[in-house]
Amino acid sequence: MERGRALALLVVLASLGGHLIFSSHLAELRASQTLLPAPPPLALLEAESFGDRQAIFRLLALQVQNFGDGDGHFTALKDYDYRRLLDWLALLDRLDPRSQTTMALAGTLYGQSGDPAQTDLMADYLYRRAMSDPVRNWHWLALAVHLARFRAHDPVLAMKIAVDLAAVRDPSVPDWVREMPRFVLSRMSDQDAARQMVEAILASRPDLSKSLERVGR
Repeated sequence: MERGRALALLVVLASLGGHLIFSSHLAELRASQTLLPAPPPLALLEAESFGDRQAIFRLLALQVQNFGDGDGHFTALKDYDYRRLLDWLALLDRLDPRSQTTMALAGTLYGQSGDPAQTDLMADYLYRRAMSDPVRNWHWLALAVHLARFRAHDPVLAMKIAVDLAAVRDPSVPDWVREMPRFVLSRMSDQDAARQMVEAILASRPDLSKSLERVGR
């Protein structure tokens, strides 16, 4: 009996110790002078949190969303290292391959940069990530087309995404996505394109209104 109690106590203490280490790790990331520090190894995070991937995912996703902001300070998107940002998104995808959080971060937050090169990286990431399940992620593919064509000014990438999206066949995917190659060739302004894109997506997915509010501005 005493041995069982001692073992249970050791498990509790080890768990508390792991969570304290993980919390300390997060605090170090927040205090880092680097805008986007290198993401920690997945194995280390799992060890510190005793394999609770969802807890790690939620905490780090919030961290990635707010890196560079806080205490009244706002960091312009152009000042971020987008290559390093891709490393963070990849880490989050390994923690939860089914979550759409990383696509929301890439498309509706970091994809709104005024730097075409940065936006191109986000459009390409969104394309590769969404193609893992194009039926479920068709709306993110549509957003990737818009980012590539009208914000990154990369018609080659935009057409590549548009063609793949137009080839998706499923009752849950609206018919208008088959017109995406024509959308890429249009000469409308970025603002008009964004408004039409958001309206078309929301007609099929009204639940995304909050996520897409930045895009249609």
